[in-house]
Amino acid sequence: WNDIFRDLGDKQSLLVSLEDSPYIKSFVDTKNIYKAKMSQLDSCLHLLLNIQRKWLYLEPIMSRGSLPQEHQRFRQTTE
Repeated sequence: WNDIFRDLGDKQSLLVSLEDSPYIKSFVDTKNIYKAKMSQLDSCLHLLLNIQRKWLYLEPIMSRGSLPQEHQRFRQTTE
C-alpha cells in the first residue's frame, strides 16, 4: 500500500507542479481530467485500505465461532 500511495502522491505533485508551466494552457482540460481521476483514485484506495484494516480486525473474532450466525455469514463471504 505504501508504494501505491507514494507513487500516486508523486504523480499528483508532478501534476500540480505542471500548473506553473507556461505551456499548460493547451493541456488544461487533460490536466483537469487527470487531477480529478487521481483524486478519486486516492479516495478509493484510502477507502479500500480502511476496509482491509477492519476485515483484518474482524477475521480472528469471527473465526472463533463465538457468534454462530455471523460466523457463518463471514465464512460465506471469504469463500
